[in-house]
Amino acid sequence: MERLIFTDRKTSSRKSLIIEYAKYVITGLIMGIGAFMVVKSQFGLNAGGGIGSGSFSGGIIRSWNQIAETLAGKDGVFLDQLEGASHGSGQFLTAVLVFFVILSLLIAFSRNRWFALIYPLLFLPMTIGFGLSPSVLSMAVLALGIVMFLAVCPGRKEDSNNWKWSRMAYALAACGLALVIICVPVVSKLADKPEAVQKIDDRASSSVAESFYGESPLGEGDLTKAARKTGKGTAMVVTMSKPESLYLRGYVGDVLDGQHWETLPYSSYYENRNLIYWINDAGLNGLGQVGQAARLVDYDRHVTVDVDVEVDKASRKYAYIPYEITQDGVEGAKNWNDSFVTATRGSRLKEYSYSTGTNAVDKWTNIAGKIFTTRNSAEIAKYLETESHYNKYVYDNYLYISGDDMAALEKYVGDKGDQSRGHIEYNTAIKKVKNTLMMYATYDRHPGKPIAKRSAVNNFFKKGLGYDVHYATAATMMFRYYGIPARYVEGYIITPREAMESPDGVIEVKQSAAHAWTEIYVDGVGFVPIETCPEYYGKMEEADYNIGISNKSVKNNFDQNQAQGQLPEDNYKDADKGIGKTASRILMIVGAAIALAILALLALIISRIVRKRLALRKRKKFFRDGEPREAVRDMYRYMDEIGFRSEDTTTEIGNRASYSLHQVTDEDRKVMLGVLDGAKKQIRADRKAEKRSEKGRTEKKDGMSRAEKRAEKKLAKKDIKGIFKKGKKADAGEKKE
Repeated sequence: MERLIFTDRKTSSRKSLIIEYAKYVITGLIMGIGAFMVVKSQFGLNAGGGIGSGSFSGGIIRSWNQIAETLAGKDGVFLDQLEGASHGSGQFLTAVLVFFVILSLLIAFSRNRWFALIYPLLFLPMTIGFGLSPSVLSMAVLALGIVMFLAVCPGRKEDSNNWKWSRMAYALAACGLALVIICVPVVSKLADKPEAVQKIDDRASSSVAESFYGESPLGEGDLTKAARKTGKGTAMVVTMSKPESLYLRGYVGDVLDGQHWETLPYSSYYENRNLIYWINDAGLNGLGQVGQAARLVDYDRHVTVDVDVEVDKASRKYAYIPYEITQDGVEGAKNWNDSFVTATRGSRLKEYSYSTGTNAVDKWTNIAGKIFTTRNSAEIAKYLETESHYNKYVYDNYLYISGDDMAALEKYVGDKGDQSRGHIEYNTAIKKVKNTLMMYATYDRHPGKPIAKRSAVNNFFKKGLGYDVHYATAATMMFRYYGIPARYVEGYIITPREAMESPDGVIEVKQSAAHAWTEIYVDGVGFVPIETCPEYYGKMEEADYNIGISNKSVKNNFDQNQAQGQLPEDNYKDADKGIGKTASRILMIVGAAIALAILALLALIISRIVRKRLALRKRKKFFRDGEPREAVRDMYRYMDEIGFRSEDTTTEIGNRASYSLHQVTDEDRKVMLGVLDGAKKQIRADRKAEKRSEKGRTEKKDGMSRAEKRAEKKLAKKDIKGIFKKGKKADAGEKKE
């Protein structure tokens, strides 16, 4: 018998196999390291030490807390912080790296190009849905691994190695060029969204939000519109058990950034969530604080109004709630630190209900006076003690004025007044704000586009034209200028006339009832709406600003330079427990993730096995039913692959099918099938025999006593010495001759 000779496929040598496997190993390592780098940069993970730093469980908790901080800062997703984090997470992150490397090696050795989609499908939702952008370097390493995988992975048709490597070279060159271009400072600046690109992005985002949530006529803090949008149709239907005139607060702007109002950074809400939790737990409701204060001083203490809201064309993103609400939000919605309430991610607020007190906006000045003149009451004293902490939070966050806006206020408003007690008197500030706006501005629904380079406040005073969003913006910044915390608000108003004309309590709120106003924080009372737009004077009830709110009776309940003190640490711990910070919960989540990962690995392995089985079945079928010449030629190749040495007959048939023009018949196929079947059996028998003999040798070697081994070594040495002696004698004889 002789070795089968040529087939048109090269015979695999050990060296070529090593090279082939090395390619997949290197590809898997690069892919795994790249995936780990992407996860690490996306979630802001750091080990805080070396590979072995921290405990494994403590590292899991530490990494979870880092992920929570990243999500909170990026997209306002608040996850519970856990106790028990170790000083480092090296052990856990090393395990994560090993996991990604193993997963990538399995992907590489699967040789299935579709598996290249696993990582993009895993990481893209994080980038798109949560704004978690990985670093450029991590993306480059992962892209390199994926490109290498696509290059070395065979397709449906076998490609030549030269073509595969040239294709990879082109792809790597493109990736390298893109990376170099991105790293060039000039180009990286262009990537930071120039103004034109930012406008397109904002418009696209606004259009998507409006199509999902519904119309927001005033633009949610956008001050760049040339005209006030006239809303049409019904915004919502509000049903009340007792009809009341109400300001329904929706969008709240905290920071004026050029021509746009923005909310506080997500990180600010996240950092202060425990404080707000403790304040709520102590009984203070920041959303409906003025109503709570009214009930404390016996204004309609026992009267509760049940409200049902059915949203039609208004934005379903926000819950429209009054200043007198008696609960801390709306069921199924998210309360943003008692500032405003929105739908949870991916949902919309179509219908919701809440309870509220009677209108307290028209009497807040009286409430303020009574709160501080009856502070000896135990109930009010406890309320004011809690309010002092919320008071500090408000003053820390709602007094910001940019440099451009400050310059405009100094130019047009002038003197800040006496702020030795923290701010000027409320009634003085309100009169100054209204008088200044009457002096410089005229209400106009079509003021035109603002000049982009100017601040919103400067634009308004310079042009002297605007509608309620501009009046509310200027008023908010003016109150801050006078030392009074203030916020910009958009929502809807239900007027006293509408309440009176709806004895059944069903009020159809029109889109035209959308309105923007400013709200100021009154110490001890909370945020209250102040009407500063002349067009809306008289539409809603206003408090008497001449009574109850001088600085003699109303003052900060803390020293701004040195607050009453931080909340006790125990309170934070209680808040943590209330929020549900349990390590078992996160460990359960991690366990589920590991289980899913194991299932994914098993799926890959099973897929590989199934693919092999299907390939074998397909090959067998072709051997039996395919065209005789091609079937015989493929059987001939296969025999060579499995290392079978055939007889002359088999070699002759194989060479005839491969090289000659002579006919190949079904009889030739049957001969080859019979030989192939016998070859497989013979190879299996040879392998079993080889294993038995190897096992026998191992057992014999292990079973030898030490003495026998020593004797065997001595005999071997004697044999070697004998061979050397014979060699020397032979050499000596040759020399004599």
